[in-house]
Amino acid sequence: MNISLDDAIAIHAEALRAVHGKRSAMRQAIEEALRCRANGDEEGFEVWLKVRDAVKGDDEAKPEAELL
Repeated sequence: MNISLDDAIAIHAEALRAVHGKRSAMRQAIEEALRCRANGDEEGFEVWLKVRDAVKGDDEAKPEAELL
């Protein structure tokens, strides 16, 4: 069974939201994104922002400058 990156993002978002609630799940995704960036992992940073956006759902995604 192959899982695409988009599927993995959706799975992570759903799990985070189910366990922690929307606000906390978004915060955790942002923290992971920032941790990736601090370690020089720009791809990981972008993926975690997509997780945050998936957790957020239909709401408008915030620009990178508004992460904190």
